[in-house]
Amino acid sequence: PLGIALKLSVLVVIVVGIILVVVYRDPVIDGIKDMLEWFQRNRIVGALLFVLAYAVATIFFVPGSVLTIGAGFVFGWWGLPIVVVGATIGMIVTFLAARYVLRGSFAAWVYRRPQFAVIDQMIADEGWKIVALIRLAPIVPYNLLNYVLGLTSIGFVPCNVASAVCVVPGTAMFVYFGTAAKDISDIASNKDANSMSTRI
Repeated sequence: PLGIALKLSVLVVIVVGIILVVVYRDPVIDGIKDMLEWFQRNRIVGALLFVLAYAVATIFFVPGSVLTIGAGFVFGWWGLPIVVVGATIGMIVTFLAARYVLRGSFAAWVYRRPQFAVIDQMIADEGWKIVALIRLAPIVPYNLLNYVLGLTSIGFVPCNVASAVCVVPGTAMFVYFGTAAKDISDIASNKDANSMSTRI
């Protein structure tokens, strides 16, 4: 059936994309550097394309902190809303992918295990409160959490609104780092930023 074929295609694209990002991490970082240099020369168009790039990065586990610091370097404090918009679009896409591609199998697995069913129901009942706590205290890596929340029973609106609001503090911190940076090459090669890339 078309529905199954479409779901399988989406799953394959996401999995292959994540694997490629992990395997070719260094070339990806170099590509981010080149992209930031282009954005710096073309700021208006670059801001729009940056939103798209950040959304794609969110889906495929591209190092988000490097992009966020880069946004601060290229766009100054305008990088904050630009990153939040891109991150929110990416979160919505990953939520929907997890909800409509993987949720059915996950739900069947959960409800065969009462302890997990209770946790799933608690997340659904508490909604945005649970999301806010997890986002503000990054226990689960940012990109992974986007998919995990889509697998639960939480509603679309409370999940994504809370996520969008609660990524602002961490985003602001990394954007500030970018405004203080002296050179794009320093951003792209920053080991601390790379090590924290799953957090924002």
